[in-house]
Amino acid sequence: EVRRQVRKYDDIVIDAGGHDSAELRAGLLAADVILMPAAPALFDIAALSTDNTLVAAARDFNPNLKAFLVINNASTHHQETGTRDMREQLPTLTPNFVVLDAMLRRRATYDICKLGGIGVVEQSRTGAAGEEFNDMFMELAEKLA
Repeated sequence: EVRRQVRKYDDIVIDAGGHDSAELRAGLLAADVILMPAAPALFDIAALSTDNTLVAAARDFNPNLKAFLVINNASTHHQETGTRDMREQLPTLTPNFVVLDAMLRRRATYDICKLGGIGVVEQSRTGAAGEEFNDMFMELAEKLA
């Protein structure tokens, strides 16, 4: 399916579901760029080792694959330390990824958008969630340029 779509579109986004799957592995082989979200939570952090290994293996067949990681669902509380701790661990856990400085924080806007079937930048480009999303894409675009 992806190969047919490549001829029709400049960009294709594949949501592979957030776990090791046939879809994720196929996407890694077909992709030019992967953007992996990871939350500062035990299960997400534990899965990063597998994700890192999958990217390394995919590069054997897709050597030009560019892999980026964005921290998402980060706390907005100024005293929370999980996000900082995760960021400090990422260079060791994910050497096959470029970790973006931009982060997506836990915001009520995401729940509102899910209910309405819209994206955060459709809901509000100037709200905190929209600004974070735009910052993430601007940083990604700069790194890909």
